[in-house]
Amino acid sequence: MKEEKVEKKKNLKQTFMTGVLLIFISQIIIKILGFLYKVIITNIPEFGDSGNGYYGAGFQIYMLLLAVSSMGIPGAISKLVSERRSKGDYKGAHKVFKTAFILFAIIGAVGAILLFCGAKFIAYTIIDNPGVEYVIIGLAPSVFFVCISAVIRGYFNGMQDMQATARSSMLEQIFNCALTVTIVYMLIGTNSVIMAAGSSIATSLATIISFTYLMIFYNKRKKEVWKDIREKQTTDETKIDNSGIKKIIKGILALSIPISLGSIISAINRTVDSVTVLRGIKESMGFDDAMANYWYGILAGKVDALTSFPLAVNIAFAIALIPAVSAALAIGDKKNASKRISFSFLLTILIALPCTVGYIVLADPILHLLYPNAYEGSFLLQISALAIIFTAMNQTFGGALQGMGKVFIPAISLSCGCIVKIICNLVLIYNPIFNINGAAIGSVACHVVAFIVNFILINKYIDLNLNAVKYFIKPIIANALMGVTAWGTFTILNGSVNMNIATLSAILLAVIVYFISVVFLKIFEKDDFPMIPGGIFLLKILQKLRIY
Repeated sequence: MKEEKVEKKKNLKQTFMTGVLLIFISQIIIKILGFLYKVIITNIPEFGDSGNGYYGAGFQIYMLLLAVSSMGIPGAISKLVSERRSKGDYKGAHKVFKTAFILFAIIGAVGAILLFCGAKFIAYTIIDNPGVEYVIIGLAPSVFFVCISAVIRGYFNGMQDMQATARSSMLEQIFNCALTVTIVYMLIGTNSVIMAAGSSIATSLATIISFTYLMIFYNKRKKEVWKDIREKQTTDETKIDNSGIKKIIKGILALSIPISLGSIISAINRTVDSVTVLRGIKESMGFDDAMANYWYGILAGKVDALTSFPLAVNIAFAIALIPAVSAALAIGDKKNASKRISFSFLLTILIALPCTVGYIVLADPILHLLYPNAYEGSFLLQISALAIIFTAMNQTFGGALQGMGKVFIPAISLSCGCIVKIICNLVLIYNPIFNINGAAIGSVACHVVAFIVNFILINKYIDLNLNAVKYFIKPIIANALMGVTAWGTFTILNGSVNMNIATLSAILLAVIVYFISVVFLKIFEKDDFPMIPGGIFLLKILQKLRIY
């Protein structure tokens, strides 16, 4: 009995919401650092939107290859490890890790070589942007290190220990930020092509440093891992998985390939822009290569950086949901799985929707604030902002579906959306009336379609009980109040004070109004607070104030 109590206490150390909080904090830091260095280098005249164009186009190709080789790894390893550990098969969980590490080291090496050797063909023939060649070469080594890093992250995620993922991701971004700014400044006086290549080399160096940290992290935990294997290995032979290496590889690929399909389609979705936008605006607007790349840089640099912020934060729920839902369903606890999915969905709405509203209302002032030397693209940002809420909800549903074992559904839903996007791009971008704005419209249509498919299918497999008032009406009211506050504050202050001060004041007041609205509308019920870190303490305060 005493040993069982000790075991329960240890298991409580990494609860679902603790894992979410760790990833959440790390993603906030990562995105702030990402904003910081992108703002700095975009405001360097020699780099600017043109540098973003070269780097962005090369990065999308890199992400496509990375999706093929590694994107499904953390989810697949996390699911397999959590399932085995929930049944007491700790040795089997570690065997999955060792097998996956060797397998994806080989896959990553092949991917890196292919990207390096094919850089010229991709730049000149596929993208039709010669300046991208050196960016792709600089990013090639990252494929190998990201692959093997993903295996280690997936292993610890499966233990519901998110420290490896959170810390290594932060470390990678810290060095990416520092090295990118340093290298780009060292290359001032050259041109945007060379500077973009320098920033890609910085990205590769950062992934190497991150992998080094993960190896140190694993080596420090190795004794504890093997102690758990010896002490906690189940004596119930029916629960022990004695699969051979070939069977484990098949199991890993059976999960990672479907999960990767979603990432691959997402990467294809982004690559569609890099291929169609440049060609489309050349034809519709009569631009040369340099001007077309400049406009693509606005989309791939500033707009994508801003719209990806809430998505990077929300990914915490998708990552944490996979092992949490998988472990709950492995022991037949559908009620707990449903509760976690529904609550994550609510938090996703409360995070993503205000970002959508904020970017629509304050698009131009935000761009002037962050990019005083390159502030074009406000209308493009407003359109792209509409996709944030649907993309974020797809992330959360994707993590839930992967945890449920329905790994093909996110890929199927995104495929439907991708087909819609391709049609929109081919029709709209080549039309002078829409030109590059057609790419943003296509992205919105893509994620709306994917959300509809995900929402319909997930409700077939698990009862989410999404109350319309709690999950939709109240959040919409809170965001409407916030949006009116932001617009009204900026309109009143702009002209009488500095534009940047007016923007910051509008944002601050809007955040305060939003927080108050969420509290007084009682979007969170009493039963929700225990799932929020510090939620019980917050509930006591609200009860003393007689709000709850």
